[in-house]
Amino acid sequence: MSVEGIEIAGEAVDAVLKGAVGRGSTCETVEVLLTVGEVARVLGVHENYVYDLAVRNVLPSFKIGGMRRFRPSELNRWLESQRSESAAGTDSARVGR
Repeated sequence: MSVEGIEIAGEAVDAVLKGAVGRGSTCETVEVLLTVGEVARVLGVHENYVYDLAVRNVLPSFKIGGMRRFRPSELNRWLESQRSESAAGTDSARVGR
């Protein structure tokens, strides 16, 4: 799934939730969660690498029913932090090192 696909999916969920909110629900927004495979495709890396980063708490994630899930907003913040560190020339920008 591409980043654009993630945004489109998020818009579809928002539309469904807006209908639910109108029926008395207190939930205003839910972020579509990404799987290890989806994050790997977006980043262009192997799934095992994504899982390893997540387990080591380098990449923000959490588990639902034993499966790793990722919030796109947290993934975007993480990517921005990597870009900032890389631009500053710090060694910590080298993921997993």
